Amino acid sequence: MNTGNPAARLLLAPVAAMLRPRVIPPIPRRLSGILIVRQHDQLGDMLCVIPTLKTLRRAYPKTAITLVASPLNFEIMKNHPALSRVLLFDKKAVTSTPAGLRNFLRALRREHYDAAIVPSTVSVSLTSGIIARLSGAPVRIGPGRLEGRDNPSKFLFTHPVDLDWSSSPARHQAARNADILGPLGLQADDLSTDLGLTPDELEHGRLLVEPLRKKFHRLVGIHPGAAKQGNRWPVESFVRLAESMYAGFGNGLVVTIGTKDAGVYDSLRQRLKVPHHFIRGESIRTVASVIAALDLFVSNDTGPLHIAGALPVPVLGLFGPTDPVEWAPIGNNNHYLCAADRLMSSIGPGEVFGLCEVILAGFKRETPRFD
Repeated sequence: MNTGNPAARLLLAPVAAMLRPRVIPPIPRRLSGILIVRQHDQLGDMLCVIPTLKTLRRAYPKTAITLVASPLNFEIMKNHPALSRVLLFDKKAVTSTPAGLRNFLRALRREHYDAAIVPSTVSVSLTSGIIARLSGAPVRIGPGRLEGRDNPSKFLFTHPVDLDWSSSPARHQAARNADILGPLGLQADDLSTDLGLTPDELEHGRLLVEPLRKKFHRLVGIHPGAAKQGNRWPVESFVRLAESMYAGFGNGLVVTIGTKDAGVYDSLRQRLKVPHHFIRGESIRTVASVIAALDLFVSNDTGPLHIAGALPVPVLGLFGPTDPVEWAPIGNNNHYLCAADRLMSSIGPGEVFGLCEVILAGFKRETPRFD
């Protein structure tokens, strides 16, 4: 339900009157269980929550921390070291049958949560608020207002937070997510991300690109797709970049292809003449392990860019409509180019190649150890 819709607001009014907490419970100094609800599908948004999770883990090292995540994000987050458990929320399965709802509620309530937290930066979610409410957590922290707009479902929270970045519009999305921790007296000092890939996963990625690694000293990866058309750098530009890098570096090329990138894949198959290897149809964690085995990764602003930004590999993000100050991965290995006019086609292949040259000159790959 879109809680910004007037009709939705009208329907929620009597529910709010019944469920609005009469007494605001104090937040215990010690928490035995914390639930984080981030059930959206957007991968980049999910990874921007990692600093929030790490902040909670540092503050509560012995507390069980559970994350509610969609199927795609469940896969990428399931082994994260800041988490005790990741609970799968498949919205279609949960809402389509009574059994699906019953099974999810049973799993949700299996643990004792002292607090449920719903991070929000772009929009508010009624579904997330309901999950927090149904968890049974006595303390529920979520958006009361978002960027000056009232959240009609704030009655689901015992501690609604006013989230407003009008005075700091350049605040990074990772920092914005962590602002929900205000009632706990916490701030995120480290906005970097990590994934918690296992040694076996890293080795699997290395083996997948080993045939190219035997032929080429350097391996450069590109991700030419994106779910949002406006975030796509033209395929012709990626082809020209690949040709320039091969001529200049003599590198092997690894191309990652997403599930919604069929047209991009077909176009590249016809145009790429330099040695390359496609990674297509693999799990999101396998894609991450492959990226970790590369010497440079160039990507549009989309999920794989944020995955790469959480790995020890140099990354160059290409930005158009979205603001890299808010969205570009944070870390010493992460770089970006942004079109001045916000049009991806305005970024020149020569400009990207020049920056790739600088980045590669300063990168020395360390051989991983699996002790």
